[in-house]
Order: sequence, then structure tokens, then C-alpha cells
Amino acid sequence: MLLSEAKTFVGKVCSISWLDRTGAEHITVSKVYDATLVPLYGGYLVTDADDIRLDRINSMALVGETAEEAIYCHSNGALSPEDRIFNEPSEPALAAA
Repeated sequence: MLLSEAKTFVGKVCSISWLDRTGAEHITVSKVYDATLVPLYGGYLVTDADDIRLDRINSMALVGETAEEAIYCHSNGALSPEDRIFNEPSEPALAAA
């Protein structure tokens, strides 16, 4: 994921699928506070749960949005009009957030 792509998620609650240093996949649902470049380490996504390296992110989607959801998928590597879906949140608790 590029830094410019990650900045589109700042201030939003997202579901983030990422790999840790051992290769184990984690899914974190968290608010994204910042996307920044850390010298000598690279791009990082700063969330209230973890700080995640941008090159470790597999996929990312907005959570609890009632309008349009943006999805980043590592397989195509970009946000495009084809990557946007329209749906309602599946859980009532997410709609209230």
C-alpha cells in the first residue's frame, strides 16, 4: 500500500488485514489516526490498536459506513472505481458507531 492510498483512510474506522514479522495474519478493527513515513523504517499506519507497516497490509476496508465503502486489496494494489462497493453494515452496533 502506498502512503497516498493509506492517507485516504485517516480518521475512519477500518478493518485491516496484515501480516506480522513471522508471517501470521492478523485482522484489526481500529480507527486510523495517521499514515506517515518513519525514516529508515518506511510507511506506517498509526491506529489506536497497532502501528502497522504499509508493506505488511493485505487488505483494508471501512467499517460501519452506511454510504460508500472503499476497499484496498493487495492483489491489485490500488483504489479504483471497480474496488468500491455499496452495502449496509451487517451489525446494528456498527451502524450506531
